[in-house]
Amino acid sequence: MNLCDFLHVNQDCPVCGEPLTLYMQVLDGPLWKALRPNSSIWHFEQFKVKDEELKEDDFFFLTDKGHLFDIDFSSAKVYQKSKTWNLFFFFMCNEDGFEDTPHEGYGINPYTACYYRSTPFLEFKQNTNQDWRLTLQSEFDPIEGSVRDEIFTFKANQKNGNEKVYVLNTDYEVKSTILRYYTVSPEERRDKYFDPKVFRKDLPLLNVRPNFDLANRSQLISRFDSWILMS
Repeated sequence: MNLCDFLHVNQDCPVCGEPLTLYMQVLDGPLWKALRPNSSIWHFEQFKVKDEELKEDDFFFLTDKGHLFDIDFSSAKVYQKSKTWNLFFFFMCNEDGFEDTPHEGYGINPYTACYYRSTPFLEFKQNTNQDWRLTLQSEFDPIEGSVRDEIFTFKANQKNGNEKVYVLNTDYEVKSTILRYYTVSPEERRDKYFDPKVFRKDLPLLNVRPNFDLANRSQLISRFDSWILMS
């Protein structure tokens, strides 16, 4: 897997067009959020879930060279820690999609997050030139391409004020597509404890990626409605 391919697929949300933010999650470890001081550098700082053995201001950064990335760490401690990391990167549209949870540290609410895309599991390894590179984690099954899964959330307003919500999850690891659908009223949207009754349709991995362009949004919603009516 080439991380460059993942980062260069798109950096704007295919649902709403807003810029995406890049994160890196260490399994059973910290969450890192990327800032971009310029177009060629991804500067990662700890965010929400942190490693108590690292300093608050520790960081690492990736320098984009087009086809590969150089990796630099703020301290020897971060460098040594990175040797033990199993990790994955993900893009997300709306930071408000993070929800605090008592044990895991956070969860992600697709309704608010709008869009999510993740890599397969990775680890830092030195290659034959002793360069420090990200490679596929050998304990996990390989996945064709650079994307492990994508989640898209689309919303359509109705005349009565209710909202139709469609959540499309494309999982390239298990080669499946899941469509979830529910409706929500204005009162329910204001209730943070609202638990919708969700319709779920399981599909095989789509052979053709749907057209997510804003100009095609009504046709896409109609396609979702057809899938639901056929169930």
